[in-house]
Amino acid sequence: MQITRKTVLRELKEIALLIVAGGLIGGYLSCNSCFEELTSLTAAIFCLNAAFWLFFWKGNQYLSEIIETRISWLEAPGKRLWVGLVVMVVYTLVAASIIYYLFYVAYMGKDLATLLSSGFMYNLVFPVFCTMLIMTFLFGRQFFISWRQTAINFEKLKSEQMASQYEALKSQVNPHFLFNSLNVLTSLVHQDPDTAVKFIKKLSEVYRFVLESRKQELIDLSTELRFVKDYLFLQQIRFGDNLKYDISVPDTYMHKVVPPLSVQMLVENAIKHNEISQDHPLTIAISVHEETLRVSNTLQVKHTREPSSGTGLDNIKDRYEFLSGKKVIVTQENGKFEVTLPLLTLDKV
Repeated sequence: MQITRKTVLRELKEIALLIVAGGLIGGYLSCNSCFEELTSLTAAIFCLNAAFWLFFWKGNQYLSEIIETRISWLEAPGKRLWVGLVVMVVYTLVAASIIYYLFYVAYMGKDLATLLSSGFMYNLVFPVFCTMLIMTFLFGRQFFISWRQTAINFEKLKSEQMASQYEALKSQVNPHFLFNSLNVLTSLVHQDPDTAVKFIKKLSEVYRFVLESRKQELIDLSTELRFVKDYLFLQQIRFGDNLKYDISVPDTYMHKVVPPLSVQMLVENAIKHNEISQDHPLTIAISVHEETLRVSNTLQVKHTREPSSGTGLDNIKDRYEFLSGKKVIVTQENGKFEVTLPLLTLDKV
């Protein structure tokens, strides 16, 4: 959590409220006769109860927040409950013992042995009971916040998917893509009818895949790569030998899953944003390295770029972040642009 001036002021207000309310209400309930006349004992009782509520409430709150950053309610609720219970009860016992020692021994001048033999351990029951009440409030609040954040993330994923699917569909059916494909097809019909038939078949498969994958969160790598090959076939008919690609993915990785259209988007971006000519042929490589899929291309950026919303790569990053918590890595060095996608498995998503 980012610390701001507003956050600090809010914390100071809560601390001041706990000191005043805890000291007055707790002190009066524990020794109402002490408040009939203002004495040094009244101040001591006030400080004792103020310290109790300050350390128990804020201390347990901070501990709960620290534990929450390491153990999530949603991922391990049982472990989160027991770890929180043990840590907060131990903290309460230690804090209460120190406060009691400072009050009865250091301030009141009682002997420690006498204090321990006069029901001191019984006095620790009340702080633990208070901590249980505090824990019920804090745990309920944190669980509700985690649940609410999950609902927000789910809605965000749906929005990102819709945006990604729309972007992919729009890029396939935009006038430039249709115009180029029909131009290529017109030439093929006269020059190579067999290739024209294959071109039409691949073009229909590309459109069908885009439409069918709209409702899926993940697809297996073999299906995604088959679609990418169909897409590259259409592009190679257009660019010829000026567009080269190499897909080196062992069969043992074909059962892995990726968000649909993620690899295709990277290939499309490479073709869209880089010069492709006889003097500057574009090479796209797709390979596997340590449970990740690497999509790279030679970097030869066009001076005049095609229109683009710029959301494709961001959508891929957001979908990976939500589905697996894993990062998409983008590097650009030595004349090469590379994007590394984590390969996922269904049982770990």
